[in-house]
Amino acid sequence: MGFFSKSSGTGCPDVPVMNRQEDRFNVGQYINGLSSFILNCDTPMTISIQGDWGSGKTSMMNMIEANINTLVWPIWFNTWQFSQFSLGNALPISMMEVLLKRLDGDSKLLSKIAGGLKGLAKNAILTATEMTAGSRVADKIEDVAAGVASTSYVAEILALKEQFQQAVNAKLTETGRQRVVIFVDDLDRLHPAKAVELLEVLKLFLDCENCVFVLAVDYEVVTMGIKQKYGSDVDAQKGKSFFDKIIQLPFKMPVAQYDIAGYVKSMMERMKAEVTEENVKLFADLVKNSIGLNPRSMKRLFNTYQLLDIITKGTVQNIPEIRRQKILFATVCVQMYSDSLYNYLATGNVDSERLTELGNITAVSVAAFAEKRSAAGFVPGDEGNSTILDDIFGREKFTAETARNLRGLPRFLRYFLAALREDANAPLTSQDALYLRDILQCTAITSVGSENTDEISQTAWDKRYANRRLVQATNELLTDTAKFAVYQSRKREDGIISTECAGYTLITHADNEYKLQYNIDTSDRDGVCVNLYLADTNGYKKGRAELFYRLFGENPLGYPGTPPTDEWGWYYYDNMLTVNEQDTNAPKQIAHLVRDAYKRLTKFLQTLDSK
Repeated sequence: MGFFSKSSGTGCPDVPVMNRQEDRFNVGQYINGLSSFILNCDTPMTISIQGDWGSGKTSMMNMIEANINTLVWPIWFNTWQFSQFSLGNALPISMMEVLLKRLDGDSKLLSKIAGGLKGLAKNAILTATEMTAGSRVADKIEDVAAGVASTSYVAEILALKEQFQQAVNAKLTETGRQRVVIFVDDLDRLHPAKAVELLEVLKLFLDCENCVFVLAVDYEVVTMGIKQKYGSDVDAQKGKSFFDKIIQLPFKMPVAQYDIAGYVKSMMERMKAEVTEENVKLFADLVKNSIGLNPRSMKRLFNTYQLLDIITKGTVQNIPEIRRQKILFATVCVQMYSDSLYNYLATGNVDSERLTELGNITAVSVAAFAEKRSAAGFVPGDEGNSTILDDIFGREKFTAETARNLRGLPRFLRYFLAALREDANAPLTSQDALYLRDILQCTAITSVGSENTDEISQTAWDKRYANRRLVQATNELLTDTAKFAVYQSRKREDGIISTECAGYTLITHADNEYKLQYNIDTSDRDGVCVNLYLADTNGYKKGRAELFYRLFGENPLGYPGTPPTDEWGWYYYDNMLTVNEQDTNAPKQIAHLVRDAYKRLTKFLQTLDSK
């Protein structure tokens, strides 16, 4: 794996770069430093290039080789390619054979002692370990070596090492190069115990003058391999001693110093996206706060973006081009960041109020949610305790990855929401939400963990927003009565969004708070059905609902029929009105009903005062 090449085609293949000209992360100072060290260090020397999978270790070694290949004799050995053939104990022999052939050494000597080397896989474990770690790693090693017949292995080992040294010297004399540099790639892809075995072989047989080994291997792989090979009772200090004896220079990939902005700019130019200083910074911040600094993950992100860019150009034509690119890129970053957050947005939770609520998530609220999730007996989404974090992450198993995502959520959301706005300093608008909704409908094809949103039809989306607009228009007519707010459920099941929308107001009386709410939704009849609800906002507390019903009686609003109740402290007045949503008088009709209900409630509360 490596950094992006400078190809101008569509898509980014997962191949390492080969030279400094293809460096998109501006790590030249590290290439120069390592190159200078390799050319001037005392030998033998072993250097480890450490980093996560996909962090660019192979690219780093390629660029080092390209930088020094006229001065050294380079040899490559890719352990991953050989390990695919299940060579077992023959893997170290295969490596030595490759090295000897590349040096034009006498391969007959290797064939002669091949049988001895197979026995050595058992018998020389103790010797190799004592030479590298300075002491026996585990007493179990003697048991492994027990029973192996005494042979002339030591003489054969010395003969091999001498042959290797002679081949190195001869090749350097022939070519006029300074030293042999052996690049061993993908050690961290091997089974850890096998990686440790290969390191033992390198140290025991090939540690020769004028040789520099550059290994792609992590410290964690080595310590894990030692435990697998010699027993879990190996302590951390012995593992470190083993690593330090073999590796004289550990080098960690400088991912924190990668020039992400420069890299993003080159990719935006390649994709013909709008390149401005503001957009480059925004895209770079989205990358760093969603997938992090791993080049392989960046390739996946930009490949996904390029595919969806092609699709949305033809399907989402109502969005200005620059805004389409920004919103699409931000949406792909959401996909990479969190399946739960993406699913929350994609299954019916996009409106300006929800997006504003996302923007209000803070480190404090995240910490409180994490603490609540870890508390014994907590059920996410309990009545009265539900928050937007419950709705997003409530169904997700709470893992270390979830905890990491939560810690970074406020910062990521800041950049995500900035990408949605036309004006970075303006509040989020309904238009911003509609644009995001349109983009989300096109992105499910590239979301690995997304829920099935096929059932979320355009009709359902249209109905959801039509109902919301109807409630908003009604609330504007009720300002002479009380302050009514809008509520639209975030809840969704099996990918079906809720089209129901509500307007509500709160009334305080005798130190208690009550809610008067009207809901609108489609009904079995033509048009929109309007229902009324009266609730005690503390009704979910133990015993409150019973007190509420006893105080308010069977029918506090006095409409025909006895309204149903439930254990949470609600009166339901169903099917109070049916309106035609296309009728411009619909908001007036609903407002007239709600205004009448409000008068009935205030009159009822006055009767309570007189008792």
